[in-house]
Amino acid sequence: MARQGYARTFIAIQSLSLATGFFPSEFKKAMVLRPLLKKVELDASQLKQNYRPMSDLPFLTKLLERVVHAIRCMFSWTATI
Repeated sequence: MARQGYARTFIAIQSLSLATGFFPSEFKKAMVLRPLLKKVELDASQLKQNYRPMSDLPFLTKLLERVVHAIRCMFSWTATI
């Protein structure tokens, strides 16, 4: 029962976002995780440039991203772009 409520809420947010072209700012916020070395052979103690930041986006953002990607792929296939 609760899952259906969440699914309906997500579908409503997704549909509204796609219809209006507005992406909720809450979805844009990422939690920054510990930085990782770019390459194993780089010196970990030397430069900050040797690291790349890792972030964790909310799962609703990733779901909406996949939905938009699927829609764009279907459009490009049917429009023969």
